[in-house]
Amino acid sequence: MKLYRQCQNRFLGLCPTKLQFHQSSSQVKLQNPWQRSGYNFAGVTLIAGILLSSCGESRVLQCNKIANIANKAVALAAPIDDAGLIPLAESIDQIKVEVQAIAIQDNRLKDLQTQLVGMYGDVSTSLRAKAQAITAKDANAINKLTQDLAAATAKESGIVDEINAFCSK
Repeated sequence: MKLYRQCQNRFLGLCPTKLQFHQSSSQVKLQNPWQRSGYNFAGVTLIAGILLSSCGESRVLQCNKIANIANKAVALAAPIDDAGLIPLAESIDQIKVEVQAIAIQDNRLKDLQTQLVGMYGDVSTSLRAKAQAITAKDANAINKLTQDLAAATAKESGIVDEINAFCSK
């Protein structure tokens, strides 16, 4: 009498182990049909895993990585006073580095990643410059840098919209 274990690997539809029940000895013996036929199932699985993983991450996974990091920037609190400009710039620099570190294979997504990194760099630079202008009490520079900061942050919604449109395809 042969009993078959329910298949655990539904993705491949394989059930490598058969249970054989011997009534005379009341013992259950496990047999691996691939080993009997000369195939080493573990070796085949390992090679298939290496081949599949070498294809790289999917576009969806890459999009999710960018979105998760970009959402950190959205979650940053605006500084209450001028002393908070430098810490905010440092936080944005960290987010810029994280976005830059994502390995992107798709050319269009890589272009959007570059735009996002550039925008974060512009925002960080404007915040630092504005902090220096405030320290120097230069009203003209403060006004100009406030406008530069507004222009840099305005780019974010367009870039995010493009990323969302591309990733939803």
